[in-house]
Amino acid sequence: MFKLNIYRIVEHQAASAIRLVTDTQDEYEFIETELDSLRPALKQTSHHLLIKKPFSYPTPVPLDFSRRFTPPGSDLLAFYGSEYLTTAVYELAYHFMEFRIHLPAPSQVSEPRTAFSVEFDPSDGLNLNSHPKIDLIASKKSYEVSQQIAEENKGVPSILYPSCRGPNHELNVAVYDIQKLGTDIEQTQTLKFVYLHKQQSSLIFFEGESNPRHKVAWSEVA
Repeated sequence: MFKLNIYRIVEHQAASAIRLVTDTQDEYEFIETELDSLRPALKQTSHHLLIKKPFSYPTPVPLDFSRRFTPPGSDLLAFYGSEYLTTAVYELAYHFMEFRIHLPAPSQVSEPRTAFSVEFDPSDGLNLNSHPKIDLIASKKSYEVSQQIAEENKGVPSILYPSCRGPNHELNVAVYDIQKLGTDIEQTQTLKFVYLHKQQSSLIFFEGESNPRHKVAWSEVA
């Protein structure tokens, strides 16, 4: 069976608020589990907490939490990932800068993130790469058509689509069925970056011991 490794970037786990008040991994997982009990029920699985977490957000999906294939007001929850780490970096760059680009003069910021990969089974997924409306589905400006596609295809385990922000429109996925994901995370690494705000360009420099530096301008992803 053909499978892919997909990448996701999240808050740096070593610096999370929960870790600041816990001494061991067992304590951290205990508190995370307690918090999960306050969120919508999730089927009992052996998946790592970082894989489970996107499936425990509140439903119906609030407007502020809606994304390309998770429409507001729906019960669709998805694990979003990218086939390549570079693509995930560009996706993060957009969402990071989106909330800072209009600030008058923010100071330089260095906030690490945790990148990890997980095995993904694309079988039975809806592949939109050749869809006649792909330009609208992968629009940088609007989620209207992509969210309509999601509503019309409820029941598919995943949706495969090209990134509108990655430099070569590489593959992104939205996974609705957690059973299509491996149970454990792989290739974990810390990404450090600096945010620079200038008059016409905002840049993020990503640095890591095992990956090259990435430079992403706001004009590339907006």
